[in-house]
Amino acid sequence: MVFIQKLINGNIKKSSSITTYNVEAITTGNVDTTISGNGTLTPVSKETLATTTAGTVTAVNYEVGDKVDKDAIIATIEDNSGSETDFTAPYDCVLLELPISEADELDANSQIAMVMGTDGFTMGIAVDELDISNVKVGQNVDFTIDAVDGNYTGRVTAVSYNGSSSGGTTAYQITANVDYVEGVYPGMSASAEIVIESSGEGLLVPVDAVRTSGDD
Repeated sequence: MVFIQKLINGNIKKSSSITTYNVEAITTGNVDTTISGNGTLTPVSKETLATTTAGTVTAVNYEVGDKVDKDAIIATIEDNSGSETDFTAPYDCVLLELPISEADELDANSQIAMVMGTDGFTMGIAVDELDISNVKVGQNVDFTIDAVDGNYTGRVTAVSYNGSSSGGTTAYQITANVDYVEGVYPGMSASAEIVIESSGEGLLVPVDAVRTSGDD
């Protein structure tokens, strides 16, 4: 509101006012209350395959990054007595490490491969004490992963009620899982969001159009 004073014949004329309005369209949609967090992804399943005796590598059938079906032979080792041992995939997986080549001489307890299951990833999320009662196992979690495009939906798989305090507030750790995503590897950064309340479909107006007086 702007007040304008005019001087007429040496006298102050009573102030007049000009009111300016900002006009915006009213839309429809939802207003969601969400909990969000960031973290790194850890495979649900990961395993290292290693020798039990010394031997020679006679076959290597895959390369790092390959997807391997359960029970497929990754490598074969022949021990000093001439017996061969096949190292197979324990489940459908991706090869993370394969530090051997054909004809390599290996000692006992040498690493053959490290594999990551394609059964998904898990991530821990810290939830504030004011919000933890709204989080339940089975709730949907929306994931975005920094290294790949797209949005992915996971689930809350565990809620810890043993909180940790810092700066006068307490946070509780929850665990969420998301399905395997091609091109995602352990330790990649991700963001997660959980909708804990939704307004449902309704009219949406700009925040600037809302005025409050006490609790009204």
